[in-house]
Amino acid sequence: MVSGTDLPAAEDGDTGQPGGRGAPTTTAPWLGWDLGDREYSRIALGLFAAGFATFALVFDAQAALPALSAAFATTTATAALTVSATTLGLAASVLVWAVVADRIGRVAVMRLSLAAALAVALCLGLADGLWQLIALRGLLGVALGAVPAVAMAYLGEELAPGRVSIAAGIFVAGNTVGGIAGRLVAGLGSAWWGWQVGFALVAGLAATMATVFWLVLPPPRGFVPGDRGDYRLRTRILFQLKDPTMLGLYAQGFLLMGSFGAVYNLLGYRLLDEPF
Repeated sequence: MVSGTDLPAAEDGDTGQPGGRGAPTTTAPWLGWDLGDREYSRIALGLFAAGFATFALVFDAQAALPALSAAFATTTATAALTVSATTLGLAASVLVWAVVADRIGRVAVMRLSLAAALAVALCLGLADGLWQLIALRGLLGVALGAVPAVAMAYLGEELAPGRVSIAAGIFVAGNTVGGIAGRLVAGLGSAWWGWQVGFALVAGLAATMATVFWLVLPPPRGFVPGDRGDYRLRTRILFQLKDPTMLGLYAQGFLLMGSFGAVYNLLGYRLLDEPF
């Protein structure tokens, strides 16, 4: 056995990782994974998969709305509540997930969120009526809140500061591609085999992407439990709400996403009419 005093001393600048960045030690701060590190690519791929799974499950109902209207003999506006319930549930849960993530870690909370969401998604086809389905969709949104809530904070903790934007762009691309794929799969499945099959196919697709996320993400290195500065969450939120510039940005996001959602909710009905 070799004692610690027999080990050769590391050379200057050698932190045990390619490029001299290395795993964090007791004497050097964690600098984050950089481009070229295998872990950087794994994080980018993992966050792409997590965003894909999240937004496939959020927006798949938009393409299934005509099938839901026909199955439950209900109006366009009432069927669209299956989408609204999910987005409202997600919006209401993000701050809660952020608090939990401060205590148990970003990776742990995203894994928990996706697992819970998939469990709910697999139960959607068991709904006996429209309002039960709307309630389940709301619960789905609550379960999905962690990935949007903590993904960017996770990237900031794990990646070199100058490289966060690249991985963030890949994550946003996963959100977009997932939303498109969820609509296509749910729309075609609902048209051919019914809305239950459409939702089940999207749940299977999301489960595949969640498995990729679970398997490829490296262990977190930059997270420190409970180390969030001197300000409580309530103080940080109130500070943001007092900033007119931030309020303007929030309003833009609210109005743009509201318009976006309304167009996609109604577009499927229009495309089923003449001359399309």
